Amino acid sequence: MRIVLSGQPSRQQSQVEMRIATLTNDNDHLVED
Repeated sequence: MRIVLSGQPSRQQSQVEMRIATLTNDNDHLVED
């Protein structure tokens, strides 16, 4: 149970980090342009 519960948040956090990274990259590109 602990492994499953701890595994789900990890995946969600990873997805959020990826989304944040893409947003920051998009903002950086806009600033550069």
